[in-house]
Amino acid sequence: MKYDKVKAALSGFATGYVSGCGHGQPSYLMGYYVSGNEGPMEEVLISRQSARKFAPDEVRGKIFHFFACHTGSAGTTIPYLGQAMIVSGAVAFFGYSDQVQMHVPESAVFCDCDIAVDKALMALQSCDDAYRTSIDLYDKSIARFRANGDHQAAARLEHNRNALVAPSTIPMYGDKTARLEQTTIK
Repeated sequence: MKYDKVKAALSGFATGYVSGCGHGQPSYLMGYYVSGNEGPMEEVLISRQSARKFAPDEVRGKIFHFFACHTGSAGTTIPYLGQAMIVSGAVAFFGYSDQVQMHVPESAVFCDCDIAVDKALMALQSCDDAYRTSIDLYDKSIARFRANGDHQAAARLEHNRNALVAPSTIPMYGDKTARLEQTTIK
């Protein structure tokens, strides 16, 4: 994921769904390394004042979902990434208000809980239904880890569940009744 490719992709459609995974901070989502496979990572979506700040046309009319740390953090004096996207016209935003924790031996389960949002939205469910589907899978997975004695995995997954923000959790993240139209899925 490189800045110029993300900018071009977001400008290429007026409505629809954008799902991303990467490293994040409250005001930006990062993509690949700036140069090669080391050094700083490139900021690909930015909400703070910068030459690379996203334009309203890039987010307007779209639903966004980021499996990335802190991209759903709430700003106090300025809107952070998820909030800024909504203020600029995005329909809905899903993200995490804190660090996303992983448990390497069970990383597939951790990813599945988040990907449940994508699958539900692609099945034309509402944002509220997508959030509830994800939370249900989080809850079942947490219970299974606890029942199997893996309390560390359960605690990390519970942390992620509690950090997931969406229009269903806080109205500033958009319209919880929004859904993709069948014509936007190709």
